[in-house]
Amino acid sequence: MKDVPPTQLRPIKPTGTDPFLAFEINFKGEDVQGESGPYRQFYADISKELEPQSTSDRSVNLLHPSVNNVARLGNHKDKFVIHPSAKSTY
Repeated sequence: MKDVPPTQLRPIKPTGTDPFLAFEINFKGEDVQGESGPYRQFYADISKELEPQSTSDRSVNLLHPSVNNVARLGNHKDKFVIHPSAKSTY
């Protein structure tokens, strides 16, 4: 995959009013209605798994607490951002 240009992995944006989905998720055996709710929940679940569970947890090191999260001040105290020094060899 490292030799594949990222532009070849991007889906074509639909024209008109169709929603743009990066990929399609089929929920088999799940009791869900509609498409947008389960799609958003998928991203919420993945993001939660990438958050460090404690300040010393560096297992994934992809997400980093926001400045307001660390200081426990202002808005968005529960938010995380992409870690600026995150690297991958994959």
